[in-house]
Amino acid sequence: MDCVESVELLSELHAGGLEETQRVLVVAHLSICTTCMGVFQDVVLIASVALVLRGDEGITFPDEHVLWQRIDIGSRPLH
Repeated sequence: MDCVESVELLSELHAGGLEETQRVLVVAHLSICTTCMGVFQDVVLIASVALVLRGDEGITFPDEHVLWQRIDIGSRPLH
């Protein structure tokens, strides 16, 4: 397996969606290729951060009504 093939399968590897044969080939490639292993570590990190941000204690988006009120107040001229 080469790097192009490996990188195309990294998300599926992380998600556990590869067939056993593909999984073994990708894992074998990662064991000898530090570049692809670095990309895989990035995939894992991105997925972890996305889960945190999507969680109950993650980023909350502002109330749209309040946001527009703040924009309106900020756009009024000062006297």
